[in-house]
Amino acid sequence: PLFGTLSSGSTINGLNLALDGAATDGVLGQGMLANSVGPDASILNVQAQGRISTEFDATPAGGLVGTNEGKIENSVANVVVSGGTRVGGLVGSNSSSGEIKNSLSFGNVAGNNKVGGIAGDNSGTILNSSSQGVVTGSGTGTDSVGGLLGTNNSSGIVSNSFSNATILSYGDNIGGLVGQNIGQIKNSISSGS
Repeated sequence: PLFGTLSSGSTINGLNLALDGAATDGVLGQGMLANSVGPDASILNVQAQGRISTEFDATPAGGLVGTNEGKIENSVANVVVSGGTRVGGLVGSNSSSGEIKNSLSFGNVAGNNKVGGIAGDNSGTILNSSSQGVVTGSGTGTDSVGGLLGTNNSSGIVSNSFSNATILSYGDNIGGLVGQNIGQIKNSISSGS
């Protein structure tokens, strides 16, 4: 990644990033731009393309960011992402303070548990965002695989978002939009297969 952690108050604006290959696993996550983004940090108008993977099942992996606690807006990830748990096309894990707005992922994503086109695991807010590509869940005990999100937790809010991803998976909690939802979803649809 370009940054290990993007600290609170930091802003990245208008960056185009292209990398190919796996980087060293971060403690909080693995992403093309940053392993983790702190509260009150912002990623605006960023485009990323390439390939990223994590060797550790418990490390969140995302096309742009591993773990997001800040704001991601008007950003695009065309990244092939592979990992174990909490794997997403844009972010691996979107925390309760995390916000993703007007953003798109269209890379292919593969993992075992909590795997989604935008985020593997969401406890924050996702607005006006969409995913395309192929989302694959595989391995023993595959669970929570979705075109947009693998899991939308109780504090998670999804609004005006869309998935056209193709799902290739077996196991429990597989969905075109969200694999497992216990949060709020408003005005959001899936047209994938």
